[in-house]
Amino acid sequence: MLERDKKAQLLADLELLTEYSENYKLYEENDSTMLVNLNQVKNIKRNAKKDYLSYKEEIEDILSGKWTSSFLKGASNKVGRLYDKFARFKLANYVYAFSSLMETMLSKNFQEMYLNQTIDKLRSNLITYQQLYTNCFYEVEKSMKQDIGTLAMSGLAKVQRFAGESIEKTPLKKTNASNKLLSFSKVTEEKENERIEKTKDAFTRLKDSGLSVFIKNITQMNALYNKPCELIWDKETLYISQGSEA
Repeated sequence: MLERDKKAQLLADLELLTEYSENYKLYEENDSTMLVNLNQVKNIKRNAKKDYLSYKEEIEDILSGKWTSSFLKGASNKVGRLYDKFARFKLANYVYAFSSLMETMLSKNFQEMYLNQTIDKLRSNLITYQQLYTNCFYEVEKSMKQDIGTLAMSGLAKVQRFAGESIEKTPLKKTNASNKLLSFSKVTEEKENERIEKTKDAFTRLKDSGLSVFIKNITQMNALYNKPCELIWDKETLYISQGSEA
């Protein structure tokens, strides 16, 4: 229930941030509304940071093997738990970055030092995300390959036992039992290989943290307010040129 509530809270906060972003122009000049929304965004940011640290620690515990015996029996459960935690870690990371952007906009604090500090924090989170993703993907691949052998041998042993009992009673069916044994083993291995690929594909979809867009927006904001630029316009379009970029 706690996990479900944490996820629901993150999703609700993400929806609220989206609403603030979409309606920003409607209350940009209303100081009281800006202040109320700013305080709400600060609360969202604080809670997202708390969830970010919590999920990060849980993922690291799974990777280190601390949960192996008590919580995770078998590679399938381990990978499932790891995927679930990492997906929520991504959500918390995203909400934190989004709230950092909205905090800047609502506070209208465009000082270069402040913006640089915000960018540095998000870049640090991005690096942490990429490193943790790499470690998780490696663990998923390793665990699922180990699970192939475990499950295949388990099924193989059952068939061998069944075949042995049958062969003792009806010696003439020895060849037929052997064929069934090999056929079952092959099907089991194929299904496990398929399961591994599906699991790896699911993790691959978590590779992009989504933080780059926020880093880019705040970097552009920093350039507009704190770097020299040229304004070039025609009848329809305004171009902002900084160095060789426009």
